[in-house]
Amino acid sequence: MVPAPMRTFALLEGAQTFSGAKTFSDLTISDTNIPFTNGSSTLDIQQAGTSELTILNSNAQLTLPTLNLSDGSLLTNGTSRLTNAGALEHITGYTQTSGDFAISSTGTFSTGTGTVSLNGDTNHCRR
Repeated sequence: MVPAPMRTFALLEGAQTFSGAKTFSDLTISDTNIPFTNGSSTLDIQQAGTSELTILNSNAQLTLPTLNLSDGSLLTNGTSRLTNAGALEHITGYTQTSGDFAISSTGTFSTGTGTVSLNGDTNHCRR
């Protein structure tokens, strides 16, 4: 007879349900849809130092990976930064290093206290 600690085994055919802690040191998932069916879920990276979660398309094709938030918002530390509608919010000290800053609907352009500089041609301003 096989000793008690060595009797556990599983046949990995068909649908499987696991409960409790499991450790996998090398895991490849070939499915294109991984449903989380128990409500909110967390990917908890339990490294003591600085760590990083990377989305990488390593299939040697000239395609880039896309993070698609089909609903909801992008949050950092529990605060919404980008809504699903594309609006930035709660951005402290907003900085834009290139491109045009345009207001596409009615609204008010306001600044904080201090000097405001308008560089470039301002001849097209209404008076």
